[in-house]
Amino acid sequence: MDLDGSLRLAEELVRRAYPPQRVTRHVGQGMDVSGPGYHVVSVAVSDDFWEESAERWEEVWAHFETKRARLVAALTATWGLPRPRSFRNDLDRAIRGELLPPLTDVLVEFVADADTWYRDDRSICVGIGQWDKEFPIQLVLAVGELGAAE
Repeated sequence: MDLDGSLRLAEELVRRAYPPQRVTRHVGQGMDVSGPGYHVVSVAVSDDFWEESAERWEEVWAHFETKRARLVAALTATWGLPRPRSFRNDLDRAIRGELLPPLTDVLVEFVADADTWYRDDRSICVGIGQWDKEFPIQLVLAVGELGAAE
C-alpha cells in the first residue's frame, strides 16, 4: 500500500465500527484481524523467512523500518507527535494470564513497540511485527482500545 493509501486507511479505521466477533482475513502472506474493540490491518507484508539468512531478515526489517518512519512522519504532520508504546510489559502480563484490553491482546503477540496517537476514544498504532521468526514481517496500522501501559 502506498503512503497516501495508508493515510486514508488510518482515517477510515478511526471511524470504522468494530465487528461483534473476531474476523480474520488473509492478505497475501499477511493477516488482517478485527474484533470487538480493535482493527489490525497490514500496510506492508514481506515474504516469509523459511529458507532465508539472518542477513536477509535484517535487510528486510530495515526496509520496513524505513516504511514505518515515512508513515509515522506523515501521520505526525496530520495528528501531531505520537507517543511511544512498548508492549513488552504487556507480554509479561499476558504470560501471567492477566486480561488485556482487546487491541493490546492482539498486538502483544507480534509487535514489540509502536508509535501511538489518541483520537476520540481510540488509540492508533503503527508498528512492525512478526508472528514467528520464519513468518513474514508486517507493517501494521492498528486502531482500538489499548488501555494504559504498565
